[in-house]
Amino acid sequence: MGVDGGPVVHRAVVALPEPADAFVAVPGSGRTLVWVNGFLLGRLRTERGPQITLYAPAPLWRAGTNEVLVLDLTGTAEPLTVELRAGPDLGPTAAASQS
Repeated sequence: MGVDGGPVVHRAVVALPEPADAFVAVPGSGRTLVWVNGFLLGRLRTERGPQITLYAPAPLWRAGTNEVLVLDLTGTAEPLTVELRAGPDLGPTAAASQS
Protein backbone atom coordinates (compact mmCIF):
# COMPACT_ATOMS: atom_id res chain seq x y z
CA MET A 1 0.00 0.00 0.00
CA GLY A 2 0.99 3.59 -0.36
CA VAL A 3 1.96 5.70 2.61
CA ASP A 4 -1.01 5.52 4.99
CA GLY A 5 -2.99 3.74 2.24
CA GLY A 6 -2.67 6.73 -0.07
CA PRO A 7 -2.24 6.88 -3.85
CA VAL A 8 0.61 5.00 -5.54
CA VAL A 9 2.40 5.80 -8.81
CA HIS A 10 3.36 2.85 -11.02
CA ARG A 11 5.81 3.24 -13.92
CA ALA A 12 6.12 1.10 -17.04
CA VAL A 13 8.64 1.40 -19.83
CA VAL A 14 7.44 0.37 -23.28
CA ALA A 15 9.76 -0.09 -26.26
CA LEU A 16 8.19 0.46 -29.68
CA PRO A 17 9.80 0.11 -33.12
CA GLU A 18 7.76 3.07 -34.42
CA PRO A 19 4.90 5.30 -33.20
CA ALA A 20 1.38 4.00 -33.82
CA ASP A 21 -2.12 4.47 -32.46
CA ALA A 22 -2.79 2.30 -29.40
CA PHE A 23 -5.34 1.74 -26.68
CA VAL A 24 -3.94 1.54 -23.15
CA ALA A 25 -5.50 -0.81 -20.60
CA VAL A 26 -4.58 -1.36 -16.95
CA PRO A 27 -6.42 -4.58 -16.05
CA GLY A 28 -6.99 -5.26 -12.37
CA SER A 29 -6.61 -1.63 -11.37
CA GLY A 30 -9.15 0.46 -9.49
CA ARG A 31 -9.41 4.21 -9.94
CA THR A 32 -6.46 5.35 -12.02
CA LEU A 33 -5.06 8.22 -14.06
CA VAL A 34 -2.78 7.31 -16.98
CA TRP A 35 0.01 9.35 -18.61
CA VAL A 36 2.03 8.50 -21.74
CA ASN A 37 5.33 10.36 -22.10
CA GLY A 38 4.08 13.14 -19.83
CA PHE A 39 0.67 13.54 -21.51
CA LEU A 40 -2.41 12.77 -19.41
CA LEU A 41 -4.61 10.35 -21.37
CA GLY A 42 -7.44 10.25 -18.87
CA ARG A 43 -8.90 8.25 -16.04
CA LEU A 44 -10.15 4.70 -15.73
CA ARG A 45 -12.40 3.04 -13.19
CA THR A 46 -12.05 -0.57 -14.22
CA GLU A 47 -14.08 -1.86 -11.27
CA ARG A 48 -17.09 0.20 -12.39
CA GLY A 49 -16.44 0.69 -16.08
CA PRO A 50 -17.70 0.74 -18.59
CA GLN A 51 -14.60 2.04 -20.40
CA ILE A 52 -11.63 -0.37 -20.22
CA THR A 53 -9.10 1.37 -22.53
CA LEU A 54 -7.83 4.88 -23.21
CA TYR A 55 -6.92 6.04 -26.72
CA ALA A 56 -3.27 7.02 -27.17
CA PRO A 57 -2.71 8.47 -30.67
CA ALA A 58 0.56 7.89 -32.56
CA PRO A 59 1.97 11.41 -31.95
CA LEU A 60 2.23 10.66 -28.20
CA TRP A 61 4.54 7.70 -28.79
CA ARG A 62 8.21 7.69 -29.76
CA ALA A 63 10.25 5.10 -31.59
CA GLY A 64 12.23 3.40 -28.84
CA THR A 65 11.57 3.90 -25.13
CA ASN A 66 8.25 5.30 -23.86
CA GLU A 67 7.12 5.93 -20.30
CA VAL A 68 3.63 5.09 -19.03
CA LEU A 69 2.73 6.35 -15.56
CA VAL A 70 -0.33 5.10 -13.69
CA LEU A 71 -1.54 6.92 -10.59
CA ASP A 72 -3.56 4.36 -8.64
CA LEU A 73 -5.86 6.30 -6.33
CA THR A 74 -6.90 3.13 -4.47
CA GLY A 75 -3.36 2.71 -3.14
CA THR A 76 -2.55 -0.71 -4.61
CA ALA A 77 1.15 -1.43 -4.06
CA GLU A 78 0.97 -4.65 -6.09
CA PRO A 79 2.52 -4.30 -9.55
CA LEU A 80 0.01 -3.39 -12.25
CA THR A 81 0.01 -4.64 -15.82
CA VAL A 82 -0.09 -2.07 -18.60
CA GLU A 83 -1.37 -3.42 -21.93
CA LEU A 84 -1.24 -1.80 -25.35
CA ARG A 85 -4.12 -2.99 -27.52
CA ALA A 86 -4.88 -2.51 -31.20
CA GLY A 87 -8.56 -1.71 -30.65
CA PRO A 88 -10.79 -0.04 -28.07
CA ASP A 89 -12.65 -1.78 -25.28
CA LEU A 90 -15.47 0.51 -24.25
CA GLY A 91 -17.16 -2.09 -22.06
CA PRO A 92 -20.54 -3.70 -22.53
CA THR A 93 -22.89 -2.11 -24.99
CA ALA A 94 -26.66 -2.36 -25.21
CA ALA A 95 -28.87 -1.81 -28.19
CA ALA A 96 -30.84 1.45 -28.11
CA SER A 97 -34.50 0.92 -27.34
CA GLN A 98 -36.88 1.46 -30.23
CA SER A 99 -39.59 3.88 -29.06
